[in-house]
Amino acid sequence: MVRKFLLDFSAAKVIVSLGADFLGTWLSPVEFAKGYSKGRKIDEKNPSMSKHYHFEGHLSMTGSNADERFTHRPSETGAIAVALLAELGGNCSINCRCKTGSRN
Repeated sequence: MVRKFLLDFSAAKVIVSLGADFLGTWLSPVEFAKGYSKGRKIDEKNPSMSKHYHFEGHLSMTGSNADERFTHRPSETGAIAVALLAELGGNCSINCRCKTGSRN
């Protein structure tokens, strides 16, 4: 069975990306950019726009468009994912040494 990977950024209220440059080079950037821009426009039909948090090791097109951008070493992405999961109430544990508060 082949599964198609679909993301509808136009319907998202919150977007959290861990290094995926979905507006630049990841999978289908043209399609993703269309949905992303729809979700970021405020009008009568859409009275609030999505909030975008981006975690990455180097500056990307997606990171430069984020509301909040956090930098880290690429080797720390897994620890950040686990920390986010734990913050959202997931059950996990890992020895995390990274700092996720560096806003650029």
